Amino acid sequence: MNAPITRLLAEVRAGDRSSLDRLFALVYEELRGLAHRQLERSGPRRMIDTTALVHEVYLKVSAAVNPDWEHRRHFYGVAARAMRQIIVDQARRHRAQKRGGKLEHVGLDDGALSIEEDAGELVALDEALARLVRRDPR
Repeated sequence: MNAPITRLLAEVRAGDRSSLDRLFALVYEELRGLAHRQLERSGPRRMIDTTALVHEVYLKVSAAVNPDWEHRRHFYGVAARAMRQIIVDQARRHRAQKRGGKLEHVGLDDGALSIEEDAGELVALDEALARLVRRDPR
């Protein structure tokens, strides 16, 4: 299965945007598993479901102007980071709402959104990870 993924990644790097759709179709179930694990780490109450998270990742990744994914592992690393960013962004929006935010967010699947009591902890964790990356990128 690695050969088709590697070939599609090379095609995407070469500018073939249609290969991105084929790539996502090929790795969709693996991305769902990755999304499920990311959501499990975010706590018992979720603000987004697995399917919606994978779809949000597709939108985020497909917006990349010149994706330079070198290999399968690099692609999954980018997808995992995008998932974490989406989860943290959801937590930030939830926290802003708790502070009286008046903006209404309309996601891909509003039915999957729920109250997240640990939103502050997720944001704090993301900020701590960002500080750690600045101190030691590896």
